[in-house]
Amino acid sequence: LFIIWGTLGYITHLPQGNSASGMLFQIILMYFLLFNGLIAQTLHFSLDVVRRIQVKLYLPQVDVHNFGTVENLGLLDAIVFDKTGTLTTNQLVPKVFSCVTESGDIENHLTGSQFSHDVGKSLHELYLAVCLNNSVVRLADSKPGIVYFGTSADEVVLMESIYHSANYLLAERENTNTGQLIHLRTHYEQDNQWEMIQLFKYSSAKGKMSVIVRNVETQEVYLITKGSPAKMQTLLVAEDQQAGENSMTYLAQEGLRVLMFAKRKLEWTDAQQDELERIRSDQVLLDSFSTTLENEMHFIGCTGTEDSLQPQLKETIQDLQASSIKTFVCTGDIKLTAKNIGMNAGLLPNNEEHVFDIHHQLHNTLEEQLRVVIEYNGDKGILIGKDELPVIMEHYSTSELFVQLINDPQLKGIVVYRAGPSMKSALATFLKNAGLIIACVGDGANDIEMIKTADVGVGIKAGENQHAAASADIAVDSVSQLPNLILHDGKTNWYRNVKLTQLISSMKLTVILSILFYDWYTGFHVNSVYTGKMLLAFNLFYGWGVIVYGIFHLTVTRQDSKRHPEYYKTRPGEELASLLHYFVSWARAAVDALLAVCISVYYTSQLGNAEDYLIPVLDDSVGITQFSIFVTVMVWINVKVSVESGVKHWKNAKYIHATVGLTLLAFSLFCFQSWFHLPSNFLGFIATSTVCYVLLTALMDKVISRFTKKISSSSFKVHVE
Repeated sequence: LFIIWGTLGYITHLPQGNSASGMLFQIILMYFLLFNGLIAQTLHFSLDVVRRIQVKLYLPQVDVHNFGTVENLGLLDAIVFDKTGTLTTNQLVPKVFSCVTESGDIENHLTGSQFSHDVGKSLHELYLAVCLNNSVVRLADSKPGIVYFGTSADEVVLMESIYHSANYLLAERENTNTGQLIHLRTHYEQDNQWEMIQLFKYSSAKGKMSVIVRNVETQEVYLITKGSPAKMQTLLVAEDQQAGENSMTYLAQEGLRVLMFAKRKLEWTDAQQDELERIRSDQVLLDSFSTTLENEMHFIGCTGTEDSLQPQLKETIQDLQASSIKTFVCTGDIKLTAKNIGMNAGLLPNNEEHVFDIHHQLHNTLEEQLRVVIEYNGDKGILIGKDELPVIMEHYSTSELFVQLINDPQLKGIVVYRAGPSMKSALATFLKNAGLIIACVGDGANDIEMIKTADVGVGIKAGENQHAAASADIAVDSVSQLPNLILHDGKTNWYRNVKLTQLISSMKLTVILSILFYDWYTGFHVNSVYTGKMLLAFNLFYGWGVIVYGIFHLTVTRQDSKRHPEYYKTRPGEELASLLHYFVSWARAAVDALLAVCISVYYTSQLGNAEDYLIPVLDDSVGITQFSIFVTVMVWINVKVSVESGVKHWKNAKYIHATVGLTLLAFSLFCFQSWFHLPSNFLGFIATSTVCYVLLTALMDKVISRFTKKISSSSFKVHVE
């Protein structure tokens, strides 16, 4: 718009008889370079510098890999958490070994009890299944004590637990010409040597792991399978299913991670052995082969492992919820365990009547269940399984209801159970497509896809490996650091950086438009109002106050952000970056430029002999009108930063005001030789005009602030401060 205006102005002021075609392109190019070169390049540079300094002021334990996320932290609508290692410490402790006695009763053995010299047959079967169905290896005997190593932390801690509680030991895995021999130390001599026939590896899709083993002494062959109760329950014989259900329920209600074991005695034939040898190199065929065997199994028992919650987790979740950020947790645990952990962590209401389990029902569709939850008036939490969530997200009617439920201010949180890596990333994608700005938090390699999908990916550095932390935008030690990072640093830096872009663009616009207005005043018949040295001065002395503003400006203190997490949503959000706010900022810049040119022209017209004043600026010389505009604009664009900062948070604001003062002092030294050639009343003119400008700017700030809170023509959400 301004480029067109300037071009038309040039054409309309051409002396009669001159052709516009020769200079038209030059004029268009000049204004284009002024607007895009001076504004855009300066803006990118200043913003990048400020972001890098801002992240250095975060906690020392916080690593920022993507500086572009500095602003997104201030706009979050939802956070999706992985559970293990993120909300929990990932320091697994086996608590209970649950098995069935000969009489059919459930017997729960606590691992914290005294060393057991007498292990009953049913508990022995469970210990034996733990020893045989795993991939751990014992490190060399030269190591002090018994040390196991394996890729699964669950397997390692279970093996260590049965050694310390009952002296059951995986002594050695011996590789022979015919296969692998497993040497154990148990309380039953006939079960100490086993031949490994085949191991069927665990995968998250299968949810279980199996081994076929042969007892060396009795030559009996068994299939031993372990996995999540949801996968294992259907594999049990009918008479064992109730026992498995009872054992699992007891452990899950304690909030423990449950692993179920079952076995089946096989009539192993040479034909089966030959078939196994033929398909051994094909994982797909192996999985199919194991599936044909995994049925009509007998329940052995369950293990319950505790993964304690992170310190201060409940307070962290409560702060995030109080800030109106929706919290989601994706866990691989079964429903009961997920529900217990959700309630203990504060993600779900403490009252079970307020926790709604959305699942496939014969008489109530998922859509009807979602409507019931939406219509419920009160705090509410949601449990959703991995089978139901994809259906909800894929169908239009249920997805619309789900988004409506997510935006319900009375919703505390949503827990998704039995969720794998693909489910986590699918949920993140759905939330983004619904228009929410989200963060995803995880600690393991299987969380990377989810983290990459998010607007802000957060990795836990203390996780099971460093893959998630290295792939994330931000890496933290624990989730307890998130409230401070999001509620204060995120929102404050969002405000600072949006204001910084508005200040820089409006300051540069004031400079350029003063050129345009002066050109109009002179009829485009004289040289530009600024020489090259003057434009260089603008580049040197305009931005230091703005950069310090971006580092130190405060709207709310860190203590208040922590005490009042609800400030997160009531402080300016996306609407601050709306077209309306930028338009107002640029319109004010145009007014500032016009005022600067007008009062400078008026001042010099009152001098009487203005044409006698020739003011040196370094090795150039300019007229008094040009110099007046130059100094007025330079002072005003710097003082504007001080006016914007105010004096409310003086501890921080003083650095901004001091920087503005030092910038103007440096500018006065830049123009030192000029002061000796100026009219005696020039400094008074600058001081008076600056005071009037400050008062006018402060008044306009008040008026425009009220106006923009009530009216917004942008597509962004409107938040009332």
